[in-house]
Amino acid sequence: MTVSNDFESISNARMLTFDLRCKSEQSRQLAGYLIFQINNYETRKRKRQKVAQASFEMCVEAVLGCLIKAAANEASHWVYRSLHRQSFSEAVFGADTFIAVIRSLESLGFVMSRKGGNVRNPFAEGSEGATAYNPGLATRFAATDKLVALCYAHEIEPNDLYEHFYVTKPESLIVLRPSSRRAGRAKIKQRSMKFEASEHTKMLEKRVSELNDYLFEQRLEGGIFTGYQRIFNEGDHPQFNWDRGGRLYCVGEGHYQLLKKAERLKMKINGEPVAEIDINASYLTIVLPQLGGELPARGDIYAVDGLPREVVKAWITATLGFEGFHERWPVGQNAELKKRGIDTSRGLSMKAVEEKVLDAYPELANWPTSSLNWSQLMFMESEAVQTSISHLRKVYGAPAYSVHDSIIVRQCDADKAVDSLKRSYKARLHVDCRVEISKAQEG
Repeated sequence: MTVSNDFESISNARMLTFDLRCKSEQSRQLAGYLIFQINNYETRKRKRQKVAQASFEMCVEAVLGCLIKAAANEASHWVYRSLHRQSFSEAVFGADTFIAVIRSLESLGFVMSRKGGNVRNPFAEGSEGATAYNPGLATRFAATDKLVALCYAHEIEPNDLYEHFYVTKPESLIVLRPSSRRAGRAKIKQRSMKFEASEHTKMLEKRVSELNDYLFEQRLEGGIFTGYQRIFNEGDHPQFNWDRGGRLYCVGEGHYQLLKKAERLKMKINGEPVAEIDINASYLTIVLPQLGGELPARGDIYAVDGLPREVVKAWITATLGFEGFHERWPVGQNAELKKRGIDTSRGLSMKAVEEKVLDAYPELANWPTSSLNWSQLMFMESEAVQTSISHLRKVYGAPAYSVHDSIIVRQCDADKAVDSLKRSYKARLHVDCRVEISKAQEG
């Protein structure tokens, strides 16, 4: 196995997560061998206490699983992990344990690393509010040929990882994040906020826990279910009341939510082919009645005279995910439109598109002054979708997986899912939603 050191490979590294544990006898023997080697290598005056030893062994399993997983990743064999102690606040073991394991594996020749660090800001001095360093890359780690050879010696092939390791259930079921900040046009990812448990938060956790327990009992082929966290946003908003954000996100890397739709449609649930039920223009369906308008009775919601459908959809997505109207195209939407062969510099500026969309949906002009914002729309959508998922599970015993504004079910449950989503949107949001059923193309 050749581990590339080029910038693309380094930047495509996935996060080193701690959610894998040994499942097969082969993986347990391999982890046991590494634990034995580390114990012999370390020069400890005293043995670890029972609890510390269990945490240490768990860390070896988790790190081993993630390194093998990366060895099968064509885009990059590297994984990254910050070594700052505060980045371990939600981890199942501490920074000291991880550092001891990863450095021992490196010294024993099983792991290679590339040191990370922040980038000095040359304009910080004399600039009010500027930081001395800009965020850089976290330290990278990769399995060496020695470790990969050891895997094969234990009859473990990286591409067959999930035959030998299982994914643990998430420890944190609800996550609270503060309002986002920006550095220019780039959004800065904020650390999660601590919150006091209440009867309401316990209820939220219970709903996620029950769903995770149920879906871990199902067999998802062609995709990985890593368990959900429900992430709430704008926790520092003065009017926050667990009513902002709230979508279900799979934890870790490599899960089914990260697959392209064509790949998701190839999955199977309990051996049966799947269908994906998409809610058409979910945010627009929710917000337009709130602004005094209504969707057209029939036809394509994104059909606006003089504009490509993809441009209308991108404009509405960008606008309803923002506090008002953009002056220019966000980088992500612009790049995606270019991939589709659409050049926004030719008469399709953000303002030009805005004018035509507001002609079709004049009530959207009230969006910047509305009492709603993007995080509240996300919450309203997430509640409706999760109510439908819960209904399908409890009434029909039908497993359903969230992809935010769509759900994935067995094809035999597609009609039930359509009816459930429509009923949920009507009951919770008082709107009629439109849906589309997608299935994998035969052949």
